[in-house]
Amino acid sequence: MVAELIISVVVGFGVLFLASYLGTTFALRSFFGPDYVDPVLKNFTLDNDDRETDSGRGNR
Repeated sequence: MVAELIISVVVGFGVLFLASYLGTTFALRSFFGPDYVDPVLKNFTLDNDDRETDSGRGNR
């Protein structure tokens, strides 16, 4: 009985963590676009030139 509770909590936390990770990844990709994804490391990157031009976006 207690083991079932612990297993369900662990599995539930794992599903919640996976869904949060995937949702955040897809949201960042759709917001920034594929231009900001490093093709080798699959990380979101901004070059120094892009940081200066994108820093004022949405602040108006």
